[in-house]
Amino acid sequence: MKILKYKKIKADFNPWSVKYFEVAQSVIDFICIEQFEVIHIGSTSFKVGGKGIIDLSILYENDDLEKAVNHLLQLGFQNQISEKPFPAERPRKDGMIIVNDKEYFLHVHVIQKGSDEHKKQIEYKNYMLNNPLAREE
Repeated sequence: MKILKYKKIKADFNPWSVKYFEVAQSVIDFICIEQFEVIHIGSTSFKVGGKGIIDLSILYENDDLEKAVNHLLQLGFQNQISEKPFPAERPRKDGMIIVNDKEYFLHVHVIQKGSDEHKKQIEYKNYMLNNPLAREE
């Protein structure tokens, strides 16, 4: 897998597709090593249409934030390009891949495993998956 240069895209609505699960899993498999768990979060993980950006979290333990960031950079992910990027203690790295001639944009959040942020991501995803009316809204 080759992580390509991320670019800003026009905010557009894309219907949800099962392809998001497939692409997310292939990226998770690419990123994942014994030291770091990687999970699929955000709207594409709970079957909701939106921008179509695949959000993942790489979960680090102890003081391995820098190691997690360096791992992503070595794989080809780039620093977030935004007027208000996430802070250095909770960074996000971005990239893009092409699958079957379609571009998929990736946001990888670097989160401490077991932190409040990690728990909130899991709770929100589970809430959305278990509440079809919330997804419909």
